[in-house]
Amino acid sequence: MKTLYPFLKSRTPNGGSGHCLALLLVPALALVLSLPVKALADDEFEDLAEEAAEESAEEAAEEAAEEAAEESAEEAAEEAAEEAAEESAEEAAEESAEESAEESSEDAMEEVSGEMENPDMRASQRDLADRVFEDFGERDLVVQQELLIMAEPEQVDLLLTQSELTLISRRPLNQLPGTLARFRVGDAYSPEQVRQRLQGQLPGASIDLNHGYRISEASGEWPSEPATGALAGGVYQLPETSAGKRLRIGMIDTDIDINHLVFSDSQITRRDFLSENRDRDREHGTGVASLLVGQTPGFRGVATGHHLFAASVFAHYRDRGLVATSHDLVAAMDWLISQQVAAINISLAGPANQVVAAAISRLADAGVLMVAAVGNEGPFAAPRYPAAYDRVVGVTAVDRDGRLYSRAGRGAHVDYAGPGVAVEVAEAGSGSAYTPASGTSYATPLITGLLLAYGGQEDVSSGDPDALNRLIERDLVDLGQPGRDPLYGKGLPGRNWIADTLSLSEAP
Repeated sequence: MKTLYPFLKSRTPNGGSGHCLALLLVPALALVLSLPVKALADDEFEDLAEEAAEESAEEAAEEAAEEAAEESAEEAAEEAAEEAAEESAEEAAEESAEESAEESSEDAMEEVSGEMENPDMRASQRDLADRVFEDFGERDLVVQQELLIMAEPEQVDLLLTQSELTLISRRPLNQLPGTLARFRVGDAYSPEQVRQRLQGQLPGASIDLNHGYRISEASGEWPSEPATGALAGGVYQLPETSAGKRLRIGMIDTDIDINHLVFSDSQITRRDFLSENRDRDREHGTGVASLLVGQTPGFRGVATGHHLFAASVFAHYRDRGLVATSHDLVAAMDWLISQQVAAINISLAGPANQVVAAAISRLADAGVLMVAAVGNEGPFAAPRYPAAYDRVVGVTAVDRDGRLYSRAGRGAHVDYAGPGVAVEVAEAGSGSAYTPASGTSYATPLITGLLLAYGGQEDVSSGDPDALNRLIERDLVDLGQPGRDPLYGKGLPGRNWIADTLSLSEAP
C-alpha cells in the first residue's frame, strides 16, 4: 500500500511517524496564540489541543495500520513464494520418481503396441539388431539365446529367480492358456539344454526356442494366356456371399495396404504383433488379402463379403529378409481366437515349435479351421510348419493347367492343391494396380475361401463332423496319381466352381 508521506516515513525510526506529526503541531499552535485579532480562551485552547491530539492519534493509528498491512502483505508474499518453491521442488521430485518407476516398469512389461527390451540387453541396440537371428540347422532361423514359454503366471514367476535367465517380456493371454513370456539365456548357457531342464521343472508348460518363419512366396511370370482377375485366383466363379452367412476370417501375414482400390468395399480389421520396432512390409499381405476379400468390377477374391481380421507379424531384418517369430505368431493366434474367427489363413512356413503346436491344438479344439502353405523350399525339403501339423490343412500350388509348382514342398502333410502360379494379386502402394505372384502362400487363401464356401452349403449338417469332408471329396479334381499323393494331396477342390474356359489335367 502506498503512504502519503514517504519522505517523512523514511526519516523516522522503525518507519514510525508519530514524533514528526507532534513537531509540526508546535509551531502551528504558536501561530494561533500570536494572532492579534482575538485572544483565545483557555477552554478554547484546550479544545484545540485536544482536537490536534486526536487528529495526531488518528493519523498515527492509520499509518501504523498501513505499515502493519504492508509488513503482513510482504511476509505473506514471502511465505507464499517459499511454499510455492517447496511445492515445486516436491512435485519435481515426485515426477522424477514416477518417471523413473514408469521407465523401470516399462523395461519389464510389454506395451500394447509392442515390447520393451530388458535394460541388461540394451548395451548396443544396433548390435542386437544385427545379431537377433542365427542359423538353426540348414534352412531355419532362431532368435539368438532366447526361450519362448507359454505357462501359468506362477510358473513364469518361478523363472525370474534363475540367474541364467533374464525376462525380456511377458503378456497375459486371452484365449490361450496362461502367459506368453520371452527369456534371454545367458551367453554361458545352451538354450536347448536350459529348455530341456525347464521342461522337467514346469509340468504342463510349453517351452521352446523362439524360431523364425518366412513367407511362402516366390517370383512368377504371367502364363501365355493371362488369367482374368474377375475369377477368384483366375480359376473360380463362386456364388455371391449371402448376408446371413457372413463369417469372420483370420489372416496371419504382413501388413495390408488398405488404401488399395480392391479393398474399397471390404471390411478389414488389422492389428500389429511385432515385438520389435522394425520396418513393416505390406506387399505380401496385400496380395493374400486381395485373394480373400478383395473385389472390384475387374477383380474378385474367393471370400468377398466376409470380415477379415489381419494380424501383422513380419518385419525386415538385415541379411534375413522378411521374418516372423514364434512369439508373434502365437500372440496373433490368441487375438484371432478372441475375435471368434471361423478360419485362419497362414501363408508362412518354418520349423516345428512346441509353443506354436500347443496354440494350434487349442484353436483346433475351439473349432477354428487353420489353413497353411506347405512352403517353397523344393521337393526335397523337410516338412514345414505349421502346415505339417495334423490339425492344419496343408496347401500346395499348381498352375492353371494343374501342373505342380516346381518349388513347392512335398510329403504326407500336403492336403490340397490350389491355384498359385502367376496369380493376379493387388500390388501394394500402387493404388489400383495388380501384379502376378507365385508360391504356395498365394494358393492358400484360395483354399481357405473354398473350404468356407463348402461349409456354407445347405447339405452340410453341423451335427455330422464328416459331412464337410464328404462334400469336398465329391467336388475334387484329382491331380497326379489317382487318390491322395505327396505332390497334390487329395487334389484341387472346387470342381463345380471352376470356369468352363479353363482346362485342368485330371488323373486318369
